[in-house]
Amino acid sequence: MATTHRKFARSSVSPRNVRAMTHAAGDHWVRHMVDKDVVATEFKCTAENGAPCRIHCRCLREETSREVCECDQPEMVDIGYCNPLEYLSDAPDECFRGERQTTRAGWCPIVLEWEGGYYSWDFALAGVVQ
Repeated sequence: MATTHRKFARSSVSPRNVRAMTHAAGDHWVRHMVDKDVVATEFKCTAENGAPCRIHCRCLREETSREVCECDQPEMVDIGYCNPLEYLSDAPDECFRGERQTTRAGWCPIVLEWEGGYYSWDFALAGVVQ
C-alpha cells in the first residue's frame, strides 16, 4: 500500500539547494511522549546556525509563495530553522524507515536521509539517550 505524503509532494527542497542529503546523528533528536492513550513523537535540532540542515537559497526565505529555488545563481543562507524537521513533524510515523521496535526513553539521536521528495529518519545508535 502506497503512503501519501501531504507536504512532501510540494517540497521546498530540491537537490539543487540541499548541501547534504544525509544528516548524521548528533544534531537531530527524537522522543516519544505518552499522554493517557496518545503517543506523540517530538523532534529537535541542536545544529548551529549555518548547519547544512538550515541552509537554503535566500529566495525561499524571502518569497513565501515560492517552494523550489529556480535561481540561476542561488544565494545560500541560513533560513532560521531546521528544514528536515518540518517534514518529520508532519508525519513522523510515515517518515520512519527503521525496523519495528519498542520506543526509547528520553531524547535519542537520529539520522536523517533525503529520499528524493521527503526526509526519512531512523535511530542512530541503540542505547544512546540525552
